[in-house]
Amino acid sequence: MILARHTTKIEMGVYAGFSFTYSLFQTVGALGLNVAAVRFVAKLWAEKHVEEASAAAKTVIENVVMSAIALSVVYYLCAPYFSLISGGTFDYFHLFRAASLAVLVTIPSLVVEGLLQGIQEFGKLVIIRVGAQAVRIAVSTWLLLSGYGLMAVVAGWLMFGSILTLFPIPFIVRHINLRGSYPFKPILTYSLPLLGSSVLLFSSHYVDLFMIMVYGTPTELGAYNVVITASGVLTLVIIGPLITTLLPAMARSCGTGGTVAVERAFFKATRYVALIYAPAACGLAALAPEAISLMAGASYLEAVVPLVIISISSLAFAFANLIAVALQAVAETARVFRMTIVAVVADAAVCFILIPRMGMVSGSVGRAIFFLVMLGGGIYEARTVLNLKFDVEAAWKFTLASIAMATSIVLSRSWCPLWTFFPLYIGLGLLAYVLALRGLRAVREEDFRMTQRMTTKRLRWIRTLQAILT
Repeated sequence: MILARHTTKIEMGVYAGFSFTYSLFQTVGALGLNVAAVRFVAKLWAEKHVEEASAAAKTVIENVVMSAIALSVVYYLCAPYFSLISGGTFDYFHLFRAASLAVLVTIPSLVVEGLLQGIQEFGKLVIIRVGAQAVRIAVSTWLLLSGYGLMAVVAGWLMFGSILTLFPIPFIVRHINLRGSYPFKPILTYSLPLLGSSVLLFSSHYVDLFMIMVYGTPTELGAYNVVITASGVLTLVIIGPLITTLLPAMARSCGTGGTVAVERAFFKATRYVALIYAPAACGLAALAPEAISLMAGASYLEAVVPLVIISISSLAFAFANLIAVALQAVAETARVFRMTIVAVVADAAVCFILIPRMGMVSGSVGRAIFFLVMLGGGIYEARTVLNLKFDVEAAWKFTLASIAMATSIVLSRSWCPLWTFFPLYIGLGLLAYVLALRGLRAVREEDFRMTQRMTTKRLRWIRTLQAILT
């Protein structure tokens, strides 16, 4: 919001070009080593091979630094062309050349974050990441208000990447000394399919937007961009932290108990994905009109239906990510690449066929197909290497309770369609969810024990919640 008010429309186009190229170079430059850092360090550490874990971490860092240097040089050399493509002029090439420094420091930060996950320092990771984000926003805002324009954004990202790269190092060396020699070939064999998968996932976020840009109107493109931004909350708040937590946990399980331990961890994880993600997805779908109005205003209400479609279908994507994590934990990364490429092709095909005829709603249908094919492909790919089982009872109970919650919100809105009653919608929805959970006996005592272990304290509110739900 602040950026839009302190820049021109042309500069906003340049900013879009910067965001796209910056994210793409990050994805490519990491070489999939961010995931390899988690898996190799967590597995070797669980197997009590601390020296090998240290050597593997050192190898990963050395190679990602070389990759960052190479990609930042390429980015610097391409700066005039990025400026021409995004702004129609060479005048912004200095901005992109400055951004090459942000590329240089941000690519290694992805691997350093992975190492923190591998040694189970999640608390430190959260603190450092939140702190880095706060510094980025503060620096960017201050420089924007001081009249530095888009260079303020670049400076913010440069600070963000630098903090994420440097601050975790002291915590990492407490556990692993970053010495020794570990062969790069097995790490590269593991990471390259993940690089392909990451690039495909990156492109999947732009397939429907590109098709709407080509075949739709500017109004449809603007509305659909709001849909993607709103639905991205589910990925940012739930799926991202889910992968961050589960990959090192499953890698350690593989190191201590083999594939059987990974299968047990997967079954338990499906329960908690259903518990957390089903109400979030159904809740966003039910509150889609309010979410769109809050983000972009009442003039964008045509975006409600696509947001509902993406929100509900994204439940399949949550479970697909869970399968991908399990496959990564047992070093079956080629299967992750295959399940991703099939889903992206299906998404592109649906968008190509339907968007010229049906407009932006087809974009959301294409994304829903992507989620469903990703899940189906994951189940197909995993069948020969893992005996994965879903907690079906938990899935249908939590989903049914979430549908009850969403129905309550929709009905209360139809009776009182005013923003004044928004808290009432939420309250009635939560009440319906709690009553449904209790009626279905969906929550078990083990769920509260898990919560207590996660909070490390026997908090009174946990016991109160247990009395209500059981």
